[in-house]
Amino acid sequence: MIRDPVEITSFRVYGKLKHRDAHDAVLRCAFALASSYNQVPSDYPIFGEFLRTLLRLGHENQTALSKLEESYKPKLGNCFPSRDEACVAIFSRYNITIQEIESVEKLMRKIISLPAYVEHIVFDKLVSVDY
Repeated sequence: MIRDPVEITSFRVYGKLKHRDAHDAVLRCAFALASSYNQVPSDYPIFGEFLRTLLRLGHENQTALSKLEESYKPKLGNCFPSRDEACVAIFSRYNITIQEIESVEKLMRKIISLPAYVEHIVFDKLVSVDY
């Protein structure tokens, strides 16, 4: 996140601005971010598992986090390729094999708390092409 989760999750009670503790703010932002991509299929390679991890470990908000919802997100259509088609495209662009995809997804399923630092060759390959 580029913005402070404590700022994003702040709220008002009787006109007075209240802040959540930092860890709770991170968990609420994680859940809100994942929820905002609800049209992404859960089996979509890498990103689907990432979103499921945020939903699994994040905290649901009672009210929408408009500051997060208003932030820039790419527009996603309602038509997604199958998992197999997506894996072929990922291999074509990033040279990431299905075994590497399955390995990083398995690693993400092992995350037990947020925030988490995850290091895997898949992320190196993604960065080398797109950044």
